[in-house]
Amino acid sequence: MKFTIVIPCYKCEAWVKGCIDSVKAQSGDWECIIRVEPSSDNTVAVVRREVSDERGLDGEGRSLADPRFVLLEGDCPSGGPSLSRNIGIERATGDYVLFLDCDDALAPESLTQLEPFLASHPDVATMAINWDGNIRDTWEGIEGPLSGTEATIRLAEKQAFPLAMAQQYICRTQFLREKRLQFVSGVYHEDEEFFPRLLYLADSVLPTHLPLYLYCIRQESMTTASQARNVVAIAKVMKCHLDFWRDAQPAEAVTRAWTRTWLSMFFYVFFHPKASANTPAEKTRQALKELFCGDEAQLLRDFASYASKPKRLGLAMARFSAITGILWPTRIFFALYYSLCERGIRKGDCVCK
Repeated sequence: MKFTIVIPCYKCEAWVKGCIDSVKAQSGDWECIIRVEPSSDNTVAVVRREVSDERGLDGEGRSLADPRFVLLEGDCPSGGPSLSRNIGIERATGDYVLFLDCDDALAPESLTQLEPFLASHPDVATMAINWDGNIRDTWEGIEGPLSGTEATIRLAEKQAFPLAMAQQYICRTQFLREKRLQFVSGVYHEDEEFFPRLLYLADSVLPTHLPLYLYCIRQESMTTASQARNVVAIAKVMKCHLDFWRDAQPAEAVTRAWTRTWLSMFFYVFFHPKASANTPAEKTRQALKELFCGDEAQLLRDFASYASKPKRLGLAMARFSAITGILWPTRIFFALYYSLCERGIRKGDCVCK
């Protein structure tokens, strides 16, 4: 079995060597496609030094020193990893694709440990995230294989706001191509947009629970950057979700699962007292207006009709703020909403599902 490891690189001079070293240490049959976008540091030079020598690359970007590595260079920054990941999917020759960020790493023998789980050829397998020593397994307590519908529903039952990192999924290459699954370029929070489509369209999803992805937290990374842009990005992600829901026409149980997870994401980024504390009010108004007063307004109302009563009330408050531009009543509502949620979680019965 062959793996294709796809690494988007941008402004990661200080970390990318460790990332590449973790790939070099893997056993088994693999290739690694690295796409570097231009930045103000020496990322390109570091990557070239690590994967090639004076012989350089062939016409396809493959290293003449180690043909397992393919180095591609972008002409300009694209604003995120989506384009590089999509090119990686197109160029992949492996049976499975694994996404790795340039400041993260794979645990030793990750591919060898994954291979027995992939012998049954699931469309998607999962692994846990080792987050600076803290293990985060989105799929803890859920065993497979599951259909995409089952996986969507079970995960929503377990977590209202599941971790949506693309890096925790190992995807069968042919499945990605058959379903035309690609990341939406130019959308910040691209993983949140991609992950519901990935799960739902899969015929089989297999959690492995193996903590093989070593996640590094750094202040300069895309995911730890300014929270101010999150509201505009999540509004765009929600619009993508709604378009997918309309086109997929899923079973009601799936729609209800998505109302729980998608609206939880929306509420959290826009109105959670901590998450939204540094977001300028004007940014929030702009994003709300785009979502509630644009082309998707009716679609959002149709979608929300499947949500729980607390979530429908939360959406009504958000819509009020979108129309009037007045935020403080909605913020007061959500301060109470999250207070009740936290009390419910402590009692084992969250009222905000």
